[in-house]
Amino acid sequence: MKKIFFGTFAVCLFFFVLCFPRESFEAARSGLLLWYGTLLPSLLPAMILSRILLDSGIACRPVRLLFGPAARLLSLSPYGVYAMAVGFLCGCPMGIKVLSDLRRTDQISREEAVYLAPFCSNISPSFLCNYLVLQHLQDPGLTAPTLLIVLGAPLLYGLFSNHRYQTRRGRKALREDKNQAPATAISFAVADACISDSIFSITKLGGYIVLFSILGSVIDLFPLRAPLFAALLKGITEVSVGVHSVCALPVSFPCRYLLVTALAAFGGFCCMAQCSAMLAEIGLSLRGYLRARLLITVIAVLMAACFLMSA
Repeated sequence: MKKIFFGTFAVCLFFFVLCFPRESFEAARSGLLLWYGTLLPSLLPAMILSRILLDSGIACRPVRLLFGPAARLLSLSPYGVYAMAVGFLCGCPMGIKVLSDLRRTDQISREEAVYLAPFCSNISPSFLCNYLVLQHLQDPGLTAPTLLIVLGAPLLYGLFSNHRYQTRRGRKALREDKNQAPATAISFAVADACISDSIFSITKLGGYIVLFSILGSVIDLFPLRAPLFAALLKGITEVSVGVHSVCALPVSFPCRYLLVTALAAFGGFCCMAQCSAMLAEIGLSLRGYLRARLLITVIAVLMAACFLMSA
C-alpha cells in the first residue's frame, strides 16, 4: 500500500512539473529561498555544534546541571534531556536528529527515544515569534502566549504519556553510566565528520522543502470553492505556507488564531517527511508519530481557546 501511495505521489508531481513548468519553477524557487534564507543559517550551525558536543561527550555535564529538574520530572537520562532541550530551542527536526544520533551510538535506550520523539521536535521559537506572531498576526503582545501554547502543548503531552513510558521501561532505575559515552577529545577529524554529516542532513531537508512546495502549487490548481479548506490543506502539507494562507483569509481573529495555533502545533507533513528516516532509526513508526502530533494539536487548540476566552 505504501509503495502504491508514494509511487502515485511521485508520478503526479512529475507530470505536474512537466505540464506546469512555470508554477513548479516558482514553487521550487520559493522552497529553496525558505531553505536558504531560514533553515540553512539557523539549523546548520545547530546541527554541527550539537553533533560535536555529542561525539566529544561534552553535552552531558552542563545539561545535568541546567535541566536537572526536568530530568527528574520526566525520568530522563542526561542525554534525553539534552535532546529535548535542543528540540524545543532549535526547532524541527533537531530533536529527532539528536535522538537518532544518540540511538546510533547506543547512548540512549530505545524506550526513552520512542517516548521523547513525538514531542521533542517542534516549531522553533524564532519561527513562532518572527514569522507567525510579528509578520502575520502583527501583534507583539501575542508572543508570550503563543510560545506558551505551542511549546507548552508538547510538554503537557510528555507529562501525560510519562506513565506509559515508565511502564514500558519497567520502572527500572536509570543507569547514567550506560547512557553516557566516554569523553572524546575534540579534533579536526571529529569536526570534519560532524560537518559532513550535518551538511548531508540539511541538504536532504532542502529536498523535502522543494517537494512539498511543489505539492502546495498542485493544491492551488484544484477548484476548491472553500478558501478556508484550501488554506488548511496547505497548512497540513507545509506549515509556513498554511500560516500565510490562513492569515490572508477574511475571518475573525479568534478563528484565525485557533487555526494558526493548530497548524504550528501539528507541524505539517513536510516536517514529518523530514523526520521519517530518523524515526525509523529510533524505532517509532510514522503512524505513532502522527497520532501523537494530532493529540498535541488538540491540546494546543484547547489551550488557545482558554486563552481567547480569558482575554
